[in-house]
Order: sequence, then C-alpha cells, then structure tokens
Amino acid sequence: MISPNTFPTRFTQIDELTCPQHFYLTPVDECYFLGQYASPEGYSQSRTNQVIFNFKKPMDRHGQSDWKYKKQAIHDCAKAFANALNSFETDSMTFVPVPSSRIESDPLHDDRLVKMLNKVRIFIGDLARIFHQPSISFVIAKFPVFGCKKSGCRT
Repeated sequence: MISPNTFPTRFTQIDELTCPQHFYLTPVDECYFLGQYASPEGYSQSRTNQVIFNFKKPMDRHGQSDWKYKKQAIHDCAKAFANALNSFETDSMTFVPVPSSRIESDPLHDDRLVKMLNKVRIFIGDLARIFHQPSISFVIAKFPVFGCKKSGCRT
C-alpha cells in the first residue's frame, strides 16, 4: 500500500478486474495510470489527491496566491511520470494529452497535460520519439496522467 504522504512511483495497469470500470476499454487494450483520485475525500485525503486536485486547478485561479500549487503539481506529475517510465520500453508508445474542453482562445483553456509532457521530455531527454499529436485520437479522461495502447489505434 502507498503511504498517504507519497505520490505513486510506478504505473498501475488496468487489468481484467478494473477494465469493466472503463467502458471504452476492452480486455486486449493495454492502459496504465499513475495515481488515482479518491473521491469525494478531497485534497486532504492523500498526497495523490492533493497533487491531482492542484493539477486540475481551474485557469481562473491564474494570478492568485494558490497558482503556485498548480505549477508545482505539473512539475511533480512530470517528474513522477518520467521516473515511472524508466521501467518501460518507450519506443513503441504514444502519449496523447487529453484535449481541454475549451478552445485555445478561451481564457479557461487548460493545457496542463501538454505542459506536463513537455516537462517529461526535459526529464527524460529524448522524448520526441514517443510524444506524438495525432490529428484524430481517442480520449480517456478518467485519469489526469496516463499512457495507453488501444487495440486497433493507429499512431
């Protein structure tokens, strides 16, 4: 069990027991996540909840005193993601940031996943070979940080 004071250091695979909770996945899909929000406990429940809560901090908080926590959460997620990737062969992986629900010109548009993956690129070094932005992609929005290999998906 992970201590409530730490953030996960390894990916968790969605397996045959948890796959039914994700109705867009099939048993042949290979999908991993890093950290899961324990709802409705809030940010004080665990370090993971705190990081995810701050990672998802809305854009209308920009310029406020608590904005530094969002920036720190992006950094922490990127560092944890990069460290967890060390145990994977990344040559055949594609990471697709879940698009914001807002268009880029909207002041509430949040590109936190792109920012996080760009930081992963810095921590790992040569992430360009695995960071692709396909023109059409599937979206799984359950977890803020993930990597997934969907059967039949072209990258």
